[in-house]
Amino acid sequence: MRADPRNPGPPLCKSCGKPVDWSNVVRDHREIQHHVFECAYICPHCRAILEFSSWQTGVSRKD
Repeated sequence: MRADPRNPGPPLCKSCGKPVDWSNVVRDHREIQHHVFECAYICPHCRAILEFSSWQTGVSRKD
């Protein structure tokens, strides 16, 4: 999900071509290990994964 500098409109999903922005993107957060989290950013129209991130913190949701 990247904005195209040639297109002033909202970013488009690379899979379905429909407009997607941070207000309608689906987020799937989960703790995969103790203190390790991941988040998938998913197109609300076709459910394609737009971006994926993971990070480690000193705090667990299970604590």
